[in-house]
Amino acid sequence: MKVKKIKASDLRWQCPASWVPVRKANAKCSINQRLFGQKRALAAIEMGLHVDSPGYNIFVCGIGGTDKAEVMQELLECTEFSAHDVVDHVFVHNFHEPMNPRHLELPIGAGIQLTIGMRNWVHALRTEIPKLLKSEEHLQRRHHLYSRYQKAELQLMRRFEAKLQKAGLALVAIEKDNSTRKDIHLRINNEVCSPEQALQLPTKKRPSATKLKKMFVARNKFLPQVEQTQNKARAMALRLIRETNNIDESVMTEAVQGITVALAEDLDADLTLASWLGDCAQFALNRPGMWTRTGASDEAADEESIAQRGLEVFEVNPVRAMRENKAPIIFEPHPNYSNLFGTIERARSQQGIGYVHHAVRPGSLLRADGGVLVLNARDVLKEAEVWRALKRTLQSGKLSIHGLESLSPLGITGARPEAVPVKLKVMLVGDSNLYDHLHDEEPDFPRIFKVKSEFEDSLPLLKKHAVTMANSLYHISQQESLLPISKTGMCALLERAVNDSGSRKRISTRLPVIADYLRESSFYAAQQGHKSIQSGDVHIARNHYREQHAIDAEWHERQVLEGVYKIKTRGKEVGAINAMTVVGMGPLSFGRPARISALATGGEESYTNLDSDVNLTGSIHNKGMLALENYMRYQFGQKKVLPAKMSLCFDQNYGPIDGDSASTTELYALLSALSGFAIRQDIAVTGALALDGEVTAIGGVNDKIDGFFRICQQRKLTGTQGVMIPDINANDLMLNSNIIDAVKAGKFHIYAIKDVRAGIELMTGQRWQDVFAAVRKRLKEFDTVDKKKS
Repeated sequence: MKVKKIKASDLRWQCPASWVPVRKANAKCSINQRLFGQKRALAAIEMGLHVDSPGYNIFVCGIGGTDKAEVMQELLECTEFSAHDVVDHVFVHNFHEPMNPRHLELPIGAGIQLTIGMRNWVHALRTEIPKLLKSEEHLQRRHHLYSRYQKAELQLMRRFEAKLQKAGLALVAIEKDNSTRKDIHLRINNEVCSPEQALQLPTKKRPSATKLKKMFVARNKFLPQVEQTQNKARAMALRLIRETNNIDESVMTEAVQGITVALAEDLDADLTLASWLGDCAQFALNRPGMWTRTGASDEAADEESIAQRGLEVFEVNPVRAMRENKAPIIFEPHPNYSNLFGTIERARSQQGIGYVHHAVRPGSLLRADGGVLVLNARDVLKEAEVWRALKRTLQSGKLSIHGLESLSPLGITGARPEAVPVKLKVMLVGDSNLYDHLHDEEPDFPRIFKVKSEFEDSLPLLKKHAVTMANSLYHISQQESLLPISKTGMCALLERAVNDSGSRKRISTRLPVIADYLRESSFYAAQQGHKSIQSGDVHIARNHYREQHAIDAEWHERQVLEGVYKIKTRGKEVGAINAMTVVGMGPLSFGRPARISALATGGEESYTNLDSDVNLTGSIHNKGMLALENYMRYQFGQKKVLPAKMSLCFDQNYGPIDGDSASTTELYALLSALSGFAIRQDIAVTGALALDGEVTAIGGVNDKIDGFFRICQQRKLTGTQGVMIPDINANDLMLNSNIIDAVKAGKFHIYAIKDVRAGIELMTGQRWQDVFAAVRKRLKEFDTVDKKKS
């Protein structure tokens, strides 16, 4: 079987100098240029913005960096799309249900016009009504009415007193505890006496018992009529008030109606606004007292006077006032409940019933009505009640503004403003895993977010993509006043972008990450006294970045070099092999060689994976182990069950293991243990096993090679050391310069294979047919021993 030895020139893509564009002074780079090559994602966003139907909200994933939502906001601001009926929103007093403020939807600019118009309306009425109410003609009518009612009341009381006088009684007013009440006393000898006083008079002055009794009976008869007479007087007073108000209203009506109609015409009021203005006019007519000034100056009655008079009910709360017919693009960085949906300001609402509508505070949803609201998906899901309320709002198309009273330590406000009809697009920015989770677990999610815009994290490695990336980096360098980027420096940055993609044939589109590489390179270039960023500065920045996260990786290397962990890099050994693993540590991954051991003894066929038995392996690793078992049965057990007990173990492993990239490595160790042929310890192996023996692709190939090379390098390279990888992964190689130099010098080797038979030949130095024959012979020996035992 053929083993391919990879040349040093094929171990890394090197950026051609011709791919680096000329740096232009003050060159601008639009957001669309920075999001280069993302036609599919941008087309999805365009479709979501232009389809004017429910549910066409957008979930964006694949955008890198911490400012992904801000990037989407910038993209939207540069995107042309029609506004969804952008309007002004105001809240006004509800004269019928004051705790439920009314919402008015007005044309652009009409919100401020109404606010100013109502102030002028109040000012006009406060000027005109007092003049009308204090006119000589009106005062004479009121005086005539008062006189008539005073005369009628006086006549009522005189008639009642005349009746009492005929019966020898008198109506008196008694003051007690700061109050006055009417009572009936007795007239004796032209003097008025209370019943108690009459009984205590001397015999000579006191009337006869018969006469006194007659007076008491008359008194008891007239006592109920006292209350009746007083009630009649009160009813007359009420009629006086009503008629007085009617007179006031008749005088005010023409002025109030005239000013109100003029305002309605000026605002071009629709039926809803006209109805509310009519309520204002009726409220003003019913309360003439609120328009009379008590101060000497016209300007003295400001805020305090307005509050005392109740004029705050006529004020308007413009919660969203637009200046132009342009779709608003709103990004809410802190999407808690009140920031997103709005709230009721408790202190304001408690100032009085007329201030409830003033207490309504808008949230981002209302501010984004008619446009787009951008939110970070994970932030939305973290906040209490926000996700449920957002779904409810998008499904109903109505926004309810109220305090989140279930979480408030101050209790409820009782205010429930009228629901606001909203029509906007919501853009959630998250990742693919979160999208899949919401799509599978939230039944409403697919109906609410019908558009998925997924940005690719890498693109084919083409010159046009590299040029666009370079121009974006030039723009960032100028914008942030970083050091200029030299041609070699740009080549190094583009090579890092290719390295980040995980394939030598693709380039990363994660501009925020590459921009961080640029910033760090600029820092180290300045530290070195360079006037521009050179390739060496990019490499220094990369090394420093690795060192920030390498403490644990370096500790493991020390343990290997000190012999604590058994990793041999020379010689041969039966049933033992060096595997290449990769460990993620924060943003980076580090290669870590691991020793795999295998044992085989006679007995009933079984495969024991010690790590699996103690629950250290994941499902993918277990799948690789099953592939190994089935390959062994296919090669050696088609006629009968294998008479062997076989065991595998990751030596000195104390943590979780997953992935199938060690399945070929485990196979080589097992074949070595069965055949007796020793395996090379100077070559580390990785590769996934297919059922037919093909070596399939694995991940993290560059980190895995680097991890084993570092151990070999620190122990001194012998010239025979190297690694064996799947042939399919040869296109992913972006190795560091020190490995490439070692390969050039013939001190380290990179081998690529397509089939495990080629691998066993390289690792044992024997033909695969001979190895397989030795395995069959050993199995036959196990079988013979078993038969003798039985």
